Amino acid sequence: MKLRLLAFAAALALAAPAAAADPQVDARAWFVQNGTTGDVLLAHEADERVPLASITKLMTVLVALERTRLDDVVTVHPRAAAVGESTINLRPGEKISVRDLVEACLIQSANDAAHALAFHVGAGNEQRFVALMNAKASALGLADTHFVRPDGLDAAGHVSSARDVTKLARVAMQRPVIREIVRRRTAEAGGRTLHTWNDLLGSFPGLIGVK
Repeated sequence: MKLRLLAFAAALALAAPAAAADPQVDARAWFVQNGTTGDVLLAHEADERVPLASITKLMTVLVALERTRLDDVVTVHPRAAAVGESTINLRPGEKISVRDLVEACLIQSANDAAHALAFHVGAGNEQRFVALMNAKASALGLADTHFVRPDGLDAAGHVSSARDVTKLARVAMQRPVIREIVRRRTAEAGGRTLHTWNDLLGSFPGLIGVK
């Protein structure tokens, strides 16, 4: 079951009366936090380790941005182009900028873009990049998080918790480029039109991201 995260609606201020019943949430675990004060508003099984799906790409992008420039050009690795499910149909050997790949990861949740970044930063070794993801998780104190892949497709041992992914989202949103990208519903990148998979954007007042 996928972990779901609601985060960063303006200040995530819930104005419902204190006596109101808790909302019904269709999720295995959740953690809702005031984005301004850090106050925890609602939580359930917040430290349970569960698959984190495409939220993984927040860490993929963070690690890539620490080690590249947005205008760097990536040559798409054949194995990245072969990744399936949500993709932008990258071609082996295609030249594309880091910015375009970051936008594809964050807006359209493109698995091939995540792998292209991983092979590029890992100098052709994807597991080297995954090790950097886990090192970053450790540095951030994400004790319940472990990465196996850069895209978030199900894999044994690829887990996080609602509390950890909320912290990861808060860290990611400190970067202006990420804040600017995750609030967009469409974009042009690498000659392609991207469309967000975040159905709450544009339908939930004040929501500005993240995944």
